[in-house]
Amino acid sequence: IVLTAFAPQPARFNIYKNGELFVASDGAGLLSSTMTARPDGPGVYRAEVYRETLGDPFNKMPWILFDPIYLR
Repeated sequence: IVLTAFAPQPARFNIYKNGELFVASDGAGLLSSTMTARPDGPGVYRAEVYRETLGDPFNKMPWILFDPIYLR
């Protein structure tokens, strides 16, 4: 299983497992951003996307919130 998230513009991704940060990207994409992660076991996974280019305070608020993905 591979979790993949895509944003049409440069963005930073955080993927959470059971409410705790599992993996994060640096947001270094030029035109778009993609994040992939391999789950390490069962749990509830969720991703958030942040736009660094929006400036304060918007770069600290999620731009996109994904629905949870439940792995058993």
